[in-house]
Amino acid sequence: MKLDHTANGVYAIAATPFKPDGAVDTESVDRMTDFYLSCGVTGLTILGIMGEAPKLDPAEALAISHQVVRRAKVPVIVDAGVGTASDAAIAMELGCGGVLMNTAIAEAKDPVRMAEAMKHAVIAGRFSYLAGRMPKKRYADPSSPLAGLI
Repeated sequence: MKLDHTANGVYAIAATPFKPDGAVDTESVDRMTDFYLSCGVTGLTILGIMGEAPKLDPAEALAISHQVVRRAKVPVIVDAGVGTASDAAIAMELGCGGVLMNTAIAEAKDPVRMAEAMKHAVIAGRFSYLAGRMPKKRYADPSSPLAGLI
């Protein structure tokens, strides 16, 4: 869901649940999301309250983001796990309302250029989400017509 200047209400900062072995507790992610929604939150901020970034690889962070976005139906802001412009674009393609970033820009070799890259990535990811992905197929299908060519 889109997040813009009209946003208001309560955006809960949600803790990422982990199992004792350090793996993400995906069942608890769903329960946590349901709990916040039952409390009437306007949106959720995920992946940032407990310093999750070093604990998660980018694929895990995006999987959690996708899990929460699919379930929440309110704007979801991703706080950690966005280290590159491609991470930001993918988060937005998943339907996140926005991304918070500091470290990826502040620690880049060229912070100004990284900030510009992040801006374009967020815009591109949002446009891609709004445009809608073509359906995935489990079979090969030529995209060019073959009729009349032989």
